[in-house]
Amino acid sequence: MEGLDEGLLAEVGEPVRSSLMRNWVIAAGRGAAQLERPIGRRGRLLSERDRRIAALETEIMLVARERESTVREREARILELELEIRRVAAEREATILEREGRITTLEGELARVEATALRFEARLAALERREAAPRGRAAAAAPPAGTPVMASAATADPDDSLPRPDEPAGRALARWQATLSRFDPAGLQGGQTPIDPYILERTLHCTPGRLLIATQEGRDWFDNVHQTEAWRALSLGMIRPGDTVLDCGANQGVNSLVYSRIVGPPGQVVGFDPFALNIAIARFNAALNGADNIAFVQAGLGGQRSTAVVSQREQCAISLDGAAGDQVEITLVPLDDYAHLRPDFVKIDIEGAEVDALAGASALLAQRPCMYIEIHPGFLPRFGRAPMDLFRFVSLDDYRCYIDYPGLPYLQDYRMEFEITQSCALYLVPRDRPPLLRHYRG
Repeated sequence: MEGLDEGLLAEVGEPVRSSLMRNWVIAAGRGAAQLERPIGRRGRLLSERDRRIAALETEIMLVARERESTVREREARILELELEIRRVAAEREATILEREGRITTLEGELARVEATALRFEARLAALERREAAPRGRAAAAAPPAGTPVMASAATADPDDSLPRPDEPAGRALARWQATLSRFDPAGLQGGQTPIDPYILERTLHCTPGRLLIATQEGRDWFDNVHQTEAWRALSLGMIRPGDTVLDCGANQGVNSLVYSRIVGPPGQVVGFDPFALNIAIARFNAALNGADNIAFVQAGLGGQRSTAVVSQREQCAISLDGAAGDQVEITLVPLDDYAHLRPDFVKIDIEGAEVDALAGASALLAQRPCMYIEIHPGFLPRFGRAPMDLFRFVSLDDYRCYIDYPGLPYLQDYRMEFEITQSCALYLVPRDRPPLLRHYRG
């Protein structure tokens, strides 16, 4: 019996021990009864919670199954929609490709129809102009007889199908196709090989302009950051508003357009190039930009009036291979045939013929225009010339010469202190040319 002193129980008698035992048993029973009630309540609470937990777990499992079923249904629906979207997209893509092909076909047909219409319009205009022209009119004042005609965008023959400045690119390109159809494709080689033409929008002398890019050479030279010599010539006071400019080696007329914008409406530009395709593109570009103060002459420059057989690929350089299949005969004229224009600035970039051009310009050189001359030592021997031969015709007593030469600082003042052996450019300014005015305060 826990809690009773066993020694004390041994000392008391049996009756006392029995009484104590009964009392202890009674007390223990009462205590147990008192403990059973809260324990029973706790047990019932725990049982109730277990049942509730079991019910919640069952409910959660049911909800989870329902959600899983919903998710699977939605994933299946999403997959169906994705397949539907792909099917519709494939159908739309096929429709778009079909329509694009149809549009391309129609555009090609339209371009051919427009080109045909332009040819007929040009022929009709030419016939009407010929019929309306008065017969027996007196010839206007002109350069010496036999000099090639100067054709500008404003006075061009209508057969050239020249564009208007405000004309959309597509219409302008249709006009170019009509012009190109007159050329023999077999004769267009090297840099003059035609490409799929396009209109390039770019800045020309700080003003937006448009250029026809129609040959390999045009794409390589002008569809990039092309910079002309004009900005240096301007800084030296060589070109001014109202000037007359001769652009010898005009190519496709890009430099001529820059000069046109510098000299403005009071001035004029005459561009020379011996190749018909270059002249056609140059006139087209002048018309495309509304440059009515440019005229072009289809001729090369030489010491006298003559002809020469040259290579299409090399352009205006006497061919070393006389049997090459790209030979073409060109017309050569002396610059003195145009001395009556009294040019203020002459640019000469003609692939080795620069000295020959000066040999035919004695009257013009006597007027002392400003000049920009590119020297090509690699081509000059084909003409029987050397770079220093240039100074047989241009005296540094009359001109101050600035040279843009490999390895030298920016525009070195040149006094023939070394022999020119590399490709370079000369800026020749007459010593008596009035300087630019510079105004200072005070």
